[in-house]
Amino acid sequence: MDYLSTQNSRKTGVGSWMSCHSGCSGRSLLLFLLLLSMATLLANCTKPMSQQSEMVPNRPETKVFKLKPDVLREALERYMAKNKFSVDTEKSSPLHVQTKWLEDDSYRTMLVADMKPLSKSKTELKLQMFLEEKTMLQDKWKPTDEIGEDTYRRMLGDIEMECYRVLYDRS
Repeated sequence: MDYLSTQNSRKTGVGSWMSCHSGCSGRSLLLFLLLLSMATLLANCTKPMSQQSEMVPNRPETKVFKLKPDVLREALERYMAKNKFSVDTEKSSPLHVQTKWLEDDSYRTMLVADMKPLSKSKTELKLQMFLEEKTMLQDKWKPTDEIGEDTYRRMLGDIEMECYRVLYDRS
């Protein structure tokens, strides 16, 4: 009967379930640790680029918008107001927008935007950010020649989104 009982347990899988049950907990732990390490790796790889951004020379960026200059100007002014910049009305004109210096501890920033109408519904925007740092021992401002690589890309993307909001508000 011993021979038959061992044959029956193999056919029904009762014995194999018992052996898997003791070994499966080790496999599930290994699988859990593998998933946890992959999640950690993925989280580290997708950190915001601004922390790891490469510094590049500060040059103006240009982008063409399929909009009229008045829509682009309104979007620019909204973007600047949201980011706590105030437009310098004395130095601005309908196609030139310049902000006053925005000071934050030992840094200050100014934005200058020039718009050039290309056609009835196309406008070129030339945007430049001026960034200055206060020197340690003196009260003088020193221009910073480098800026984060993705800074202008984010700014132009935000301005483009604001253009859509202006168009929506006007409709």
